Amino acid sequence: MTAKYNEVVELRVEGMTCTNCAASINKYLERKGLEDIYVNFQTHEVRFKQSETALTLEEVKAGIHKLGFEVIEPDHRQSWWTLERKLLMSAIFTLPLLLHHLLDMVGISPFPFLHHPWVQLMVCLPVFFLGFLHFGKSAWNSLKMGIPNMDVLIWLGSTAAFCI
Repeated sequence: MTAKYNEVVELRVEGMTCTNCAASINKYLERKGLEDIYVNFQTHEVRFKQSETALTLEEVKAGIHKLGFEVIEPDHRQSWWTLERKLLMSAIFTLPLLLHHLLDMVGISPFPFLHHPWVQLMVCLPVFFLGFLHFGKSAWNSLKMGIPNMDVLIWLGSTAAFCI
């Protein structure tokens, strides 16, 4: 798909979760000379007017991808490993530890094997690595582009908490 000059281009962008994500895309597009930019993280919509001096549509898509977001094409097939599946997998591993610690506070110990620190580490590692990869990719890409987003804070905070 090629955009004509002064034509309004609309893209669907996945991965925006907050206003800072939308602001980082907005700043990037402004820096590249695009006009009439509209970015909405709730509807995953990015809209701008293509100008003669600005980037091509493919360069815009590549730049948005470098920020850590994914431009969804109309014929795009969603991957199996969605955010909802990552959340479900994390919940499955988190629930035993959470229940163990909450019930342990009132004197009930339903899972005695979870008292061992190495078992606790093995149960929390999948959750940490899912978050590390999910937020780390977006955080790294946003830092490379010079426009840090909220994922940088999430990644730093969760990594620091895990290491401590």
